[in-house]
Amino acid sequence: MAIAIYVNPQGMTTEQYDQVHDGLVEAGWGSPAGRLHHSSFGPPDNIMVYEVWATQEDYDAFGVALGPLIEAAGITMASPP
Repeated sequence: MAIAIYVNPQGMTTEQYDQVHDGLVEAGWGSPAGRLHHSSFGPPDNIMVYEVWATQEDYDAFGVALGPLIEAAGITMASPP
């Protein structure tokens, strides 16, 4: 079953987004298996991301590569409600 992911980090800048994106491309995760859609939007100092994944397992596998890059870019993820 497909899943949708909406990410709204606290004040992610375009520079931080680009840093994470470039790191993913360099690590071979630029077009990961199972990602059906990716979009980013918002003002330059508050970028948000919306993705659709084929399965939770595909997203979880991607998260292993994504997590350290988010941390390295200094992005603060909002706490779940």
